[in-house]
Amino acid sequence: MRHYQFNILELTSDIDEEQVAEVFVRINSEGVPLDQGDFGLTLLSVWWEEGRKALEDFARSAKLDPPGPKSSANTYIDPSPDELLRVATALAFMRGRLRPVYQALRGRDITTGDISPEAREAQFAKLRDAQAADLEQPVVAGPKRPASVKWKLNDMIESEESGVLEYKSSAFYSYEPDVPEKVVAESVIKTVAAFLNTDGGVLVIGVSDHHQVLGIRPDPERKGVDTDRYVNALSSVLLSALGGAVASKVRIDIEELEGEPICIITVQPSPEPVYAKMSSGGQAFFSPIQQHNRPLEGKDLVSHVKAKCA
Repeated sequence: MRHYQFNILELTSDIDEEQVAEVFVRINSEGVPLDQGDFGLTLLSVWWEEGRKALEDFARSAKLDPPGPKSSANTYIDPSPDELLRVATALAFMRGRLRPVYQALRGRDITTGDISPEAREAQFAKLRDAQAADLEQPVVAGPKRPASVKWKLNDMIESEESGVLEYKSSAFYSYEPDVPEKVVAESVIKTVAAFLNTDGGVLVIGVSDHHQVLGIRPDPERKGVDTDRYVNALSSVLLSALGGAVASKVRIDIEELEGEPICIITVQPSPEPVYAKMSSGGQAFFSPIQQHNRPLEGKDLVSHVKAKCA
C-alpha cells in the first residue's frame, strides 16, 4: 500500500449539484464499470431523490411475498432499480438506449448542446409521469421464484392448461393400474423439457387435469421418502433425463393448498435446445403444441431450433 499511487480529487465548497454529478460520472466511466442506468440513478439522486427511492422500494418489495393481488411482487424476475428506470425512460422518451436519455435529463439541448434548468425540469416532469404510470401497473406473475407462487395458487388452479401452465396428478404414483411408474415420470419430464425449449412455464403436481386438488402424498409414500427426499428424488430424475439445464433453469418447491402438499415446478426457458433421455434409450426434443407435449422431428425440429437460437 505504501508504494501504491492514489489519485485524490478535491472539490471546492461552491461546486453545484450538476457539477458533482458530472464528476461522478466521468470518474466512474474510467474506473468501476458502471452502465448508463447507474448514471441515470445518479441524476435521480441529485434532482429527484423521491423518484429513486420509489424505484428502490418497488425493487425491494418485488422480492417479498405480496400482501394482495396488486403488488410489485413478481415471480418471474427480480427487477433492479436501474432496470425499472429503463422501463420508465422508454415510456417517457420512447428510446431504448439510456445515453441520450441521460443527456436529456441533464437538460441538454440536442441541437446547441446547452444545458438549462428549464429543459431539465421539463424532462424530469415527463419521467415523473411515466414512472408513476409504470409503477402503478399490476405485475403479472410468471416462472422463476416459486416462494411467491403461494399467494396465487388458488387462482392458478382455476386457469386452464396452456403453453406455460400444466397440471399433473402425480410424478411417480399411478392412479391408473395399467400405467407404470416410468410412464408417469416421463410425462413430467416431457413437460419440463417442453417448457425449457420454449418460453418457460409452471408445472403443478398434485392437481388433476380437471382442477381437483389431490396432493402429492402418494408420491413420497410410493418412494418411501419424506417430502425433502421426494424433492431430491424428483430433481434427480429430471437431472438424469434433461442434463445440466435442470440445475440452473428448474426449481422445485412444495406449497400447501386446501390442506394438501402441492409440488410446484417452475421452469425458465433454456438458451440452448434441451433433449430428453427416454426410458426407451433414445433422446427426444419436446415442445408444447396445442397444450400437448410432443416430440419434434425433421423439419419441425430444425425450424424450432433455428427460431429459438435466432
